[in-house]
Parts: sequence; C-alpha cells; structure tokens
Amino acid sequence: VTSDETVIGMRALPREFPLQMAAFYDLLEHGKVESYCQEICRAEGTLLGYELLGRSAHPELTDGPGQLFALAAAMNAEVKLSRLFRRKSFEAAAEAGISQPLFFNNHPAECEDFDALLSELSGLRKRYAQLNLVFEVHEAAVTDQNAMASVRKALDKMNIRLAYDDFGAGQARLLELVEVPPDVLKFDLSLIRDLNDRDSPKYALLTTLNSLISNMGIKTLAEGIETETTAEMCREIGIDYLQGFLFSRPCRIVDLKPG
Repeated sequence: VTSDETVIGMRALPREFPLQMAAFYDLLEHGKVESYCQEICRAEGTLLGYELLGRSAHPELTDGPGQLFALAAAMNAEVKLSRLFRRKSFEAAAEAGISQPLFFNNHPAECEDFDALLSELSGLRKRYAQLNLVFEVHEAAVTDQNAMASVRKALDKMNIRLAYDDFGAGQARLLELVEVPPDVLKFDLSLIRDLNDRDSPKYALLTTLNSLISNMGIKTLAEGIETETTAEMCREIGIDYLQGFLFSRPCRIVDLKPG
C-alpha cells in the first residue's frame, strides 16, 4: 500500500477518502445529483428514446458516477444511491415532458431483493404514470427463471417494459430468453466494440445471435457505437436500435426539448 492510499477491506481508496465520504453523505442526504440522458436511435437514425443517467452535482465529487459508486460500495450504500438517481431522473423527465421511451437501470445489489425493488418502482410508477418506461435488468441477474417471471408479471401490471442489459457479458442465458423473453435485449459492449470486419468471428457471432433473438420477436439494441463503420455493420446484421457517441453524448435532461 502506498502512502497515497487507504485500504478498507479489499479496496484501495485514495487518502482523501474521509473527506470524500463526508461529501458523499452530503450528496445522499440532500440529493445533490443531476439527471442526464443519452439518445437511443432506431437503425435508420431517428430518435427512439433515451437512457436515463445520473451525475454528481456536489462540488467535491466531480470524477463521474464511477467515483460515486466506489464510495457507495465502501459504505454499503449502492442501493440508496441507485434509488436517488432513479427518483431524480424520473422527476426530471416528467418535468421535461418527455414522451419517448426511457430506459432506466438498477444496481446489481438491488436484484438481491426484487420485492423491495418492485415496491419502489410501483410507487414511482403511480407518481409518474405518464412516463414511457423500460426497465433494464443486467444479464447476470437473469439467473432465476421463476423470479424473473414474477418480475415480468409485476412490470406488466405497472405498464413498464423489460430489457435485458449487457447480454453476452458472461453467460448468454438463452433458456431465460425463451422462458421470460424481454421486450428489448441490449448487447454487451464487448460484442460491439471494434466491430469493423465482416469476416471476423465477432461479426458472425453477433449475426447469429441477432437472428435468433429477432426471430423470437425481441427487439435488439447495440450500445457503445462510436464509428459509422460499426453502425453500418449493426444495420447490416439487423439490429433494431443503436446507441453511442456517434449519435450523441449524454446531456442534461433539463436541456431537452419536450417531445
């Protein structure tokens, strides 16, 4: 351990961690976060909707959401931070009058208690009945078919669609796709990054996966697209929706025009 680090458990944290911790508690206590979003486009380039994101609005915590979740993990506050981001982003989207689909995330720690997560979502849905919501569940959380079937049923009652996020990051859970199909499947960045060769194994794999999933009536989404070459290959493959810096950078929700 260097003199610039403090170790808590197995984590190496910067020496200024105590000051950051105080700032983080202040952020949580007073909701000092700002709501951002990034465009999600149809394959032809027209706007489909947005993915909801969060950033710190605290002057002492400016290193991005990674810093916040590292602090949250050290203090077992990931769920509280995730809920804060979600609540603030729903509020901002409603105030902005956004009618397009809004994809929103959850922290993996929240999947350890789906009942609590669904209860929170139910309260938010009643408060923001006008929002067009799509709930993203990480592929790694899609491990219990019965649990996911219950989640899907509860979301249907709330009129919230379901997306599986980061598909292909670990185990491609094809059985869960059959038993509890989502409305949208988001391919993991590892399948999209550096997609620039039609003769590559990655292109062949993505083509096969997309065909299989599309034939099940599930829409597919590729994120992390930074070049027109990658976007064109995703179109050739038949992926429905595209997201990445090629189309837009994250922006503040308050700067969006209603629509």
